[in-house]
This record gives sequence, structure tokens and C-alpha cells, in this order.
Amino acid sequence: MLDQKCLTFIEVRYRVTATFSPPPTNAVGQHKQRKIILTTAMIVARYYRFSNFTMRFDVVAIEGHSGEWLEWLKDAFRPINSNL
Repeated sequence: MLDQKCLTFIEVRYRVTATFSPPPTNAVGQHKQRKIILTTAMIVARYYRFSNFTMRFDVVAIEGHSGEWLEWLKDAFRPINSNL
């Protein structure tokens, strides 16, 4: 998604209920972050026009059958924090 001159990658996490596990915003661990960041690098390498864009990694967490709870974490993680 483009947010002005910022190329934004959004990981969407959905869960029906939080009865047995933490909120879905916590479900994007370091392993998943590394996968997203490496995929981003491949996209930028292939589509050179994005190489000068600022990049941001967001997480959208949805919970409930009808999406009763929604949280959008902008700039949820950065490559420097993901131990690549």
C-alpha cells in the first residue's frame, strides 16, 4: 500500500477469540518479521521504482466473528529490530 511516499507492508492477523492465546498483535514474532523483511527486499529488487521509497511495516489485528475488535499498529516493527 502506498501512503504518500511511504511503501507500507501490512501483516493482517485474524482470530475468532482470545480465550487461549495472546492478542493477535503479539503474533508477529521475529521469525515472521524476518520473512516479511526478506520478501520486501525481493520486491524492491524486482521493482526498482520502489527503491527510493520510505518503507513501513504495519500490523492489523482483527478479533471476533464479525471483526468486533480491530487494532492497526503503524510502524509495528523495523528491520533493525528483527536481527537479520
